[in-house]
Amino acid sequence: VAKKRDPDVFFLVDYSGFNMAMTRLGAKMNIPVVDYFPPSAWLWGEWRAKIMSRYDATIAANFPMERDIYVKNGAKTEFVGHPLMDEIDVEMGKGELERVFEIKENEIPIALLPGSRKEEIEKLLPMMAEAAVKLTEDNSNYVFIIPSANPKFNDFIEKTLVKYPLHAKIINNHVHAVLKMAHFAIVTSGTATLEAMILNTPMVIIYQTSDLTFKLAKMLNKKDHYGMPNIVAEKEIVPEVIQEEVTPDNIYEKAHYILSKPYLMTDIKIKMVSAAEKLGSKGAIEKTAKLVLREGNIDVLQR
Repeated sequence: VAKKRDPDVFFLVDYSGFNMAMTRLGAKMNIPVVDYFPPSAWLWGEWRAKIMSRYDATIAANFPMERDIYVKNGAKTEFVGHPLMDEIDVEMGKGELERVFEIKENEIPIALLPGSRKEEIEKLLPMMAEAAVKLTEDNSNYVFIIPSANPKFNDFIEKTLVKYPLHAKIINNHVHAVLKMAHFAIVTSGTATLEAMILNTPMVIIYQTSDLTFKLAKMLNKKDHYGMPNIVAEKEIVPEVIQEEVTPDNIYEKAHYILSKPYLMTDIKIKMVSAAEKLGSKGAIEKTAKLVLREGNIDVLQR
């Protein structure tokens, strides 16, 4: 296909194995390569950065640690920042959001994000709900908000929540609005943790996967943290509950400790602002588009 179409540039996005193969093909065919969300060499092995450098790929780096490891290995690298900085744009303030989502004046919204996959929700939501019951014993004004990423899971979420004496609401989508409104969040490890960080919502991160995946990750990833805010900050700025430690009691203890100490809430918010700044400013997509045009020597005006 590449031979028939004779492209000006290969623009590769977030598919490590395939994209490394395409990078080799680009080098063989003398076609420039730009890789956006490149292979996670900072997480799964520096050898990936060496391969991309060897085949002369241009890296559009989204994370600072990504930029650093590719630069270290001699790859042409431009830090474009993370597209979430563009995507997250909630204009309404917390007070307005509370009115929209019908949060009463005395209620304190806490977000529960058990993940977007059915397996995650089945495994983690009951533990989050049980931890939430314990938090309600601390403060009866807590109301728990679940932003459902996929409405087809709402029935399961409802059937789970009715088993617990909780004041809880399911809101379809609107993850960013819920996180901005929330006083605190309990979040499954993933993109949502970055979203909460950017929106400056203190949180506890839950990380649980299969034993095999965890052992592999621990072997390859020499870092001390699993949540993206802590990885970006290069230190623990929000607590993590990991693997076999993921129990309702442990989730509660971490959340209770922070919620009971206003100075800790403030400290976490300050640290999250500094970490979010490391993701760059707005314009990641525009910067990447300009990089692709430049590397492909494409003059849009002549097209």
